[in-house]
Amino acid sequence: MKPCRILVCAVLWAAHTAIAVSACSETSDCAVAGGTYRILEAEKPSGTLIFAHGYKGSAGQVMRGRLKTFASKNALNLVALQSAGDDWAIPNAPTDGNFVPRDEVAYVKAVFDDLEMRFDLDRSSFVLAGFSAGAMLVSTVACRSELTPHAFVAIAGTAWAPMPGACVKNDTRFLHIHGLNDTVVPMAGRPVADAHQGDVRLFLKTLAASRPRHAETAFSQPVACDSFETIAGTETYLCLTRDGHGFRPDYLTVALPG
Repeated sequence: MKPCRILVCAVLWAAHTAIAVSACSETSDCAVAGGTYRILEAEKPSGTLIFAHGYKGSAGQVMRGRLKTFASKNALNLVALQSAGDDWAIPNAPTDGNFVPRDEVAYVKAVFDDLEMRFDLDRSSFVLAGFSAGAMLVSTVACRSELTPHAFVAIAGTAWAPMPGACVKNDTRFLHIHGLNDTVVPMAGRPVADAHQGDVRLFLKTLAASRPRHAETAFSQPVACDSFETIAGTETYLCLTRDGHGFRPDYLTVALPG
């Protein structure tokens, strides 16, 4: 067989490289600096839901769970983040060896950048959400970064104590959803090994101090909320339910773009 011409070889190599770069999906990892994620693409997406799993969860579990149906119903790309260990590397978390040290803010930023470059997605349509330990990740990113998705949504989790003294200034709306009967992550937090979960209201007060005041609220009260309040006149919101430690995908509907 005759050797191909240099130009033809170059074209073939470029095509092979492009396929290799984009060859990730709901069942295979997309690699970025510091970690991986998975993605299920919608045919005509109205936005992108980026979800952080709970303690000892995985991106694969997210892709096999209820959020997959929710994303399909709402024409959303579904992106599942992946912790480096059993847990996210959050400041002041228990030092029991269940997480692998990693700059989680840098990791999430790398995912945002990769979604824009690899899949040509608009970050203004991103919703970064998480449950339990994943909500602790979302809270950390919302407080410590200048990332500007469409919204942050933390469900049943907040920053570890001691609370940050201040957050980075950011105008992105933030919704916290919590069950009043949650004993795993109660509103005031509880001791876990050598650490203590943070107080939800104290964190939201700190976060709101970094957000500008708004005359009108961006969110209407989600149906699931038994009470709903705006914190300090900013786009920082608290939805309380009568649930325990859990969530329903429809909690996220009010935070979606469009």
